[in-house]
Amino acid sequence: MKGKTLMTVLMLLIVAIFATAVVSAQTVTITDVEFDEDSLSPSSSSSIRNFEKNQEVDVKVHFELADNGDGVVDSYEEAEVEVELTGYDGDRVRDTEYVDEITEGDSYVEKLTLDFPWDMDQSQYTLRVYICPRSGDCVTETYELDVEAEEHSFVIKDVDFSPGLDVEAGRALLTTVRVENIGDDDDTEGVKVKVSIPELGLSASDYVDEVEEDDSVSSEELYIRIPSSTPAGDYEVDVTVYYNDGDDSETETYTLTVVGGEDEEEADEEEAVQSKTVITVGPEEQDMTAGQGGAVYPVTLTNAAGEAKTYVVSVSGYDSWGSVRLDPSSVVVLEEGETQTVYLFVSANEDASGSYTFAVTVNAGSETLKQMLLTANVEGASVAPAEGNWDSVKKGLEVGLIVLVILLVILGLIIVVNKLRSQDDDEDEESKTYY
Repeated sequence: MKGKTLMTVLMLLIVAIFATAVVSAQTVTITDVEFDEDSLSPSSSSSIRNFEKNQEVDVKVHFELADNGDGVVDSYEEAEVEVELTGYDGDRVRDTEYVDEITEGDSYVEKLTLDFPWDMDQSQYTLRVYICPRSGDCVTETYELDVEAEEHSFVIKDVDFSPGLDVEAGRALLTTVRVENIGDDDDTEGVKVKVSIPELGLSASDYVDEVEEDDSVSSEELYIRIPSSTPAGDYEVDVTVYYNDGDDSETETYTLTVVGGEDEEEADEEEAVQSKTVITVGPEEQDMTAGQGGAVYPVTLTNAAGEAKTYVVSVSGYDSWGSVRLDPSSVVVLEEGETQTVYLFVSANEDASGSYTFAVTVNAGSETLKQMLLTANVEGASVAPAEGNWDSVKKGLEVGLIVLVILLVILGLIIVVNKLRSQDDDEDEESKTYY
């Protein structure tokens, strides 16, 4: 009898344990999922409008362990919650969080973050949500997303600093910025790119007329000269692109290290060299026509030091829009008291148009004596005259030449006739006899 009773108790215990395991494995329920504060539905595609790419998106997963009504409080000791975005050709976009305990009858909200890349150019994506208890089966829900990006949106794709982010005081920082239009429309209102060092009150800007959807463009070299009196240290450099008629902007911040590179004695020596060399430049701003001629910027050097010196004149910041030539040479050797002018010839490419800035630097050995910022205002190349118009001009020139030849012949005849008439008068005078 006792054996039968013991057997019955064991069977009931096994059944209870099995029933509890089965119930526990099926009672985790995902009640809601929010994507960037929009509630998703697993049964239909969810539309996400005016979505901003290149950002971190919050995904909130709501779930619970339902009460199965058996009077026993079930729980999981640990569970893993994961969200994954698919449909993107690059790396997987996913995030995972862990829950220490899930108790029957309680509701939970776990917030996860997806780093939405700027180059996700598709519109259809799939979001999968997994909840995997440590000792049970995973629960999965799938959500289809129809994502429509913002109409106007830009990203700073690349920034190039020359000579780098370590610059000596007194030298120039040249910056080229590449931006991309990741919005769903062309930007025809103009895009402004600005580089600034707020602590030093320095900035430079460039404008791009139009950037089409999914297209990327680079700015001209933006020139900022770090004053020679700038203390050594770290300074923030803000790179900003303004778009949508200036209503929106994106900014990235970098750290610039200014290096003194010399003690007080060396600084005094450099100042003395500069004071004994007189450097002047002609008009700092000149006009020119694209693809035609150019302009001349005279740079005059006077050596007021007590010995001969060698100077090197260099030009930067013109590669993308024009060409330059230094005459007679970029290297100038001056004896004490001598003066010489170096002529900088600048011409613009045929496709250039607008205002361009470039730098002229004068060095003596390893020392930079002066760095000058010059401007070229380039007018677009005019359209060549039509062939018919040129024929008319050519014909007119030919007629004018013929008329000129005729006039010269007539003039020659008049001179000859007058000369003959003068000879006849002389002969008449000689034939007369006077008494």
